Amino acid sequence: MNRCGEPVELADTRPCACTAFSVILQPRRADRGAVSAMGARRHLGREIGGYRVHELIGEGAMGCVFRARKRASELEVAVKVLRDELAEIPSFQQRFLAEIRAAQLVGGKEIVEVFDMGVEPDGITWFAMELLDGGQDLRALANHGPMPALQGLRLTRLVCEALEALHRVGVVHLDLKPDHVFVTNRSGAEYARLLDMGIAHVPGFEGCASNDALGTPPYMAPEQILREPVGPSTDLYAVGALLFELLTGRLVFQTGSLSSMLAAALYQQPPRVSDHVSLPPVVRARVDELVLGCLDKQARNRPQSASALAGQLRGLERHLQQQASDSRRPPIPAGQGGFGTPAHANSGSSRVLMRYASQSPAHSAASTARCRVGAPEEKSARLFDSGPGVA
Repeated sequence: MNRCGEPVELADTRPCACTAFSVILQPRRADRGAVSAMGARRHLGREIGGYRVHELIGEGAMGCVFRARKRASELEVAVKVLRDELAEIPSFQQRFLAEIRAAQLVGGKEIVEVFDMGVEPDGITWFAMELLDGGQDLRALANHGPMPALQGLRLTRLVCEALEALHRVGVVHLDLKPDHVFVTNRSGAEYARLLDMGIAHVPGFEGCASNDALGTPPYMAPEQILREPVGPSTDLYAVGALLFELLTGRLVFQTGSLSSMLAAALYQQPPRVSDHVSLPPVVRARVDELVLGCLDKQARNRPQSASALAGQLRGLERHLQQQASDSRRPPIPAGQGGFGTPAHANSGSSRVLMRYASQSPAHSAASTARCRVGAPEEKSARLFDSGPGVA
């Protein structure tokens, strides 16, 4: 129940009059089909800004994302459309523009590239971005259950490396979770791309701030819940929650209600990873210390930066790789010196993990529809070319 005495699920969209714990939540799964159908009926088959819309591929709290094809070409993009009920609210219009600005500021592989934007005569606000292919989001992996320590540490390091690029230009994501991390491989290098910057803090768009605590409850830092100033360390709290989930297959605070989850984030000591899974002894204490450090209630006590956290994770990876190599060396024959040739440690990068057909209640409650976006080869000169009603 919420503080108004009304029953609330983690995936509820009904407005709540509570002043202390106001969050942007996603639709209940039972309601999502109706929301999708409404968006599809209006937009499917029509042309938006020169892009023919032909498939709904994702939706979130602020908008729907469609696969679309540019007029007179085979170029496919993802077109994100602001929800009708939010299009008339200035703060959400600003957030929509801030998402575009974030992509422009970062300007690298860490975030999807935006090509075009505009406002249609009938008020539809939209932008076109690259359509990602050849990878998968972390939710597909997280839903599989606990993953090997080396794999979880490596994937989390990739997230930190992507966050470092955002933080370097003053962008704070504020909604980091497995659904919003897309892992891909290009030219033999594996890296993470961060999706959905709809509630991000972006320099120059401070006016889009609201009195609501915006985010996804299982990954929200205390200062985010309390609507206090946020910063890079807010994202690092989410990194700790994400790593905990990858390694244990469960949320940090797995409670039965929204209010108890938020209260636990504010006042309850988080569990250790090793309380739920068996970690390799060589890294057990350091992994526990790292995750608890990220989940510290006080932002000043968390790791200094995403870069520093990535360095710690890289060190833990090396320890596990070395242990794997040592364990595979053949024994030294009696009376002889030297060592056998060590086998390469299995990083787990070649494992293919299949999504379970059903999710656990905790994962179902926390999960949202995802947008997969991919990389066209041309960029429109209309980026930030204001359409009607856009300053």
